[in-house]
Amino acid sequence: MQLKNYAPASLRNSGLYKQLSRKRRLWSLRKLASTANPLKVVLGAGPTHFPGWFPTDKEILDVTLPADWRALFKPESIDTLLSEHMLEHLSAAEARTALAECYRYLKPGGLLASRCPMVIEEILIT
Repeated sequence: MQLKNYAPASLRNSGLYKQLSRKRRLWSLRKLASTANPLKVVLGAGPTHFPGWFPTDKEILDVTLPADWRALFKPESIDTLLSEHMLEHLSAAEARTALAECYRYLKPGGLLASRCPMVIEEILIT
């Protein structure tokens, strides 16, 4: 059940509401992630939802912040990460950090599937 269905717009736009909503989503995702097998995560999913996949967006998982990863997952716990049209929105330094975090949280032999409309050569070279 979505809380926004029952809250007036003035409350939904408040900082407190957004903070509580984020905490509720984090708790729910943490609970689901702890029992999922295999654990499949969509990075930057927005409104997109695939059955059997955990959707994340910047409000829940900022891929450039290690603390956000720690809040949801244990290192080497994710089987598959899917990132479509997300990396191109990051600077080269942010993309390097995001990819390092992806590697840290993927299980050995895990898969990172990514689609990006433009190749960021700086990341690939360094």
